[in-house]
Amino acid sequence: MTAAFCIYVPGTGGAVDVDECSEGTDDCHIDAICQNTPKSYKCLCKPGYKGEGRQCEDRLQLWGQWIEEGSEGFTEA
Repeated sequence: MTAAFCIYVPGTGGAVDVDECSEGTDDCHIDAICQNTPKSYKCLCKPGYKGEGRQCEDRLQLWGQWIEEGSEGFTEA
C-alpha cells in the first residue's frame, strides 16, 4: 500500500497533492519507474524487469524472446 501525502495550503480551497516521485518519498524499486497519481503514486517495473514495482527482477532474453524461469531453454548458470 502506498502512503499518500497532502499538504493543506491556506487559500487554495483544500489540500495540494505532493508528488512523491519528485520528492523521492516513494518506495519503488531501483529498477522501477515511479508515476505520480492524484493523492498517491504507482510503481512500474522498467522494460526487461518483472514484478509489482516495489520488487523487480531481471527477465531473461534469448534471441529476442523473453523467457521465464522453468520454461524450455532456461537453465541456471
